Amino acid sequence: MLDTLGTAVEFIWGQFTDMAAELLSTPLFLIPVGIFVVGAAIGLVKRIIG
Repeated sequence: MLDTLGTAVEFIWGQFTDMAAELLSTPLFLIPVGIFVVGAAIGLVKRIIG
């Protein structure tokens, strides 16, 4: 069970890093992605505090 979970997490992390590398290689995507990440972080903090 734990081995299967580790394999799944490794696959998801690999997909995430591939996507992040693709987005970071395209400067046009950096501004909207940055705005989204900042907005998501603010929303998360507001939910945790409030």
